[in-house]
Amino acid sequence: MSNHSFGYLGNKSWSQITREERFFCSHLYYSILNKGKEFINWLNDNLKNNNNNLKLNPDKEWEIGYEVCFYRDYIKAMDSSIKQYNKDKEKDYPQKRTFDLCLFSEDQIIIIEAKVQQGFSTKQINEIQKDKILVKQLLSEFNYDNVKSETILLYSSGYSPKEDQIIEYPYFTWKQIHNSNFELENCFEGADGKFRK
Repeated sequence: MSNHSFGYLGNKSWSQITREERFFCSHLYYSILNKGKEFINWLNDNLKNNNNNLKLNPDKEWEIGYEVCFYRDYIKAMDSSIKQYNKDKEKDYPQKRTFDLCLFSEDQIIIIEAKVQQGFSTKQINEIQKDKILVKQLLSEFNYDNVKSETILLYSSGYSPKEDQIIEYPYFTWKQIHNSNFELENCFEGADGKFRK
């Protein structure tokens, strides 16, 4: 975390005050950028699976994406020669929906949805469940039926979600990533301690 402190922030730095997921996800993004194989191995060793035996292949090429507006950008990128597609199909996909982080390989898309100060609401879990259907549907429309999509949750170790709400999702905590080799400036310990603050 920043060594700066300002009187008007209660003699703290902004990084000590913020509760914004995007702030901490940006730090995680830069922590694992160009360390795809290491991070995939770490996930395989540290994911708590909640009845989901997700295993990722570290030998594949992986790319990390931050604040991924998947539906909007994928349609625009893939649709350059099919002008009618946007008009007819774009409305079927939530154009503003943004994933905190994404891991991309040749045959998998791993969405990481993060929380810091709060837990996951029923509405958010419903959106995550819908994403699994919509991502598969959109990829199928462009003949990429072999690509699988999974979601991993990231949240505070102080959060105890309702098991029936998230039981199908593998997850890890900010505390776990704080205790890893991916820590930057003690940032993730701060994220873990923000729950309900």
